[in-house]
Amino acid sequence: MLTDKKKLLFVIGISIILFLFYWFYLAKPNAIPSNDQLIEKMNKFPETSVNNIQDKILLDETHLFVPFISDSNDYGASFWVWQKHKWEVMSIDLKGRPSVWKINKKDFSTYFFVWNIHPEDRVQHLKFYLIKDRGYTMANGIEKYHPKIQMETTISMETTSYGINPLPTEWIHVMDSFTHIKSNKAIEFFINQLFPKHDLYFGWNSYDQFNKNSFPNHLFYGGGYSNGNYNNIDELYYLNESELEFKSSG
Repeated sequence: MLTDKKKLLFVIGISIILFLFYWFYLAKPNAIPSNDQLIEKMNKFPETSVNNIQDKILLDETHLFVPFISDSNDYGASFWVWQKHKWEVMSIDLKGRPSVWKINKKDFSTYFFVWNIHPEDRVQHLKFYLIKDRGYTMANGIEKYHPKIQMETTISMETTSYGINPLPTEWIHVMDSFTHIKSNKAIEFFINQLFPKHDLYFGWNSYDQFNKNSFPNHLFYGGGYSNGNYNNIDELYYLNESELEFKSSG
């Protein structure tokens, strides 16, 4: 039998545990840090020399995208997450390369394209792609052709160097359908006969004011910082026009 004193200590202990759990994991985020606070925290990492915060964009309550300009006039991107009752920088890309931020890897509606392209590269618009490569196989004398999936969305770069964009709804439907296929072994076996190596992936490319394919040179030779335990941000594959099944007109 517990004495009244032990019961009281037990209740107090449980209350403290519940409070700490709420404080670190469930409490609503505080206000977004000031520009000076963000810069101070980022500049603690090697090679990072942030000079100017361009914007602070919330993707949801606990995920924050912060594009910036460095002392050396590089246009970069930083990725922040509210966890354990504070805003923590999860990744810094000193060159602002187009990436996909997977807020919840199991929910494609929480995926966002993010970027910060140097204005001197004169990019007029970006194009993002959802791709499944075409292919050809032969087995037991039977030839099979596997058509390509290519979906694209165009983003204007006329007003700002940076931005975020969620996946188009049509892409989410396609990705969900492939996920459903993989979760059903019988269907997956059948589909694999028609579409072997049916993995989907993202790509991107860029165009100037004359609608000419033009790679942003400022994206070369830049490092950054990444929290080793956080792998929800993927740099995107740059697609040459020769890798596309068809090219849109604009």
